[in-house]
Amino acid sequence: MKVRAGFYLKLLLPKGKPTLLTPEVLKEMQLQQERIEAEKKRGCRQEAGDGSRNP
Repeated sequence: MKVRAGFYLKLLLPKGKPTLLTPEVLKEMQLQQERIEAEKKRGCRQEAGDGSRNP
């Protein structure tokens, strides 16, 4: 996301919101997304399994 320098310096930076997109940050974001997708898949499988076990 691109923002103007003044907005960044006066509002975002003091609140600790922005981070620079470095290769390390990008990799961590991708890992988090993979974890979320894996959790969703596991959740769907468990729900399907729970329903079939209970009559």
